[in-house]
Amino acid sequence: MRSWYRPHDLLPGGVETVIPADSSLAETVERVMRESGLAAMADRDNGIRSATT
Repeated sequence: MRSWYRPHDLLPGGVETVIPADSSLAETVERVMRESGLAAMADRDNGIRSATT
C-alpha cells in the first residue's frame, strides 16, 4: 500500500476533510456527524421521540 500512498492527495474541489491523527474518537465522530448533517437529523429525531413519549 505504501507504493500508492501520497500525503494530502485530496480529491479536487475540496470535498474531502483530513482528520488529524491526534483527533480522539469522540472528536472524530462528532465532526463526521456534524459535517455530514447526521447530527441535525439525530437532533430532529430525538425531538420527535421526546414529543411522542
